[in-house]
Amino acid sequence: MRKHDLKFKHKVVQDYLSGKGGYKMLASKYGIAESMVRSWVSAYEHHGTSGLIRQRRQYTLEFKLEVLHRRIAENLSYRELGALYNIGNPHSITRWQQQYERGKLRGARCSSLLNEPMNGYQQHTQIHNSAMGENADRQIHIAASGTNW
Repeated sequence: MRKHDLKFKHKVVQDYLSGKGGYKMLASKYGIAESMVRSWVSAYEHHGTSGLIRQRRQYTLEFKLEVLHRRIAENLSYRELGALYNIGNPHSITRWQQQYERGKLRGARCSSLLNEPMNGYQQHTQIHNSAMGENADRQIHIAASGTNW
């Protein structure tokens, strides 16, 4: 996979924002995927130039759960969430959802979590049952399964 520098990404985004072309035309002009243009523009609109900088981060369990809850509460796509939270690879959110459903969601250590080690499902249950009520866990599971109850 080819990596693009900040200057190149900024040029593509500025071309789009100044009306020099749409996603498809600019993708063709620069030899990149249309989804990449769309992703860069969205990241730039939400976070400015810092949204275009590739970052490798470890996310806390709290953060992952916040993202998953917002997805459900606002019916957002993984791409939209990636742009809002500056997550470079929205597929990460898909993996978090799958891990959550299997009870194996984990995150980097967070000071607000209990000091005793727990698995991701136990941490989620403790955090969200107290913060959001007993139905919080059920809401993610129902939304993830596509059931409208």
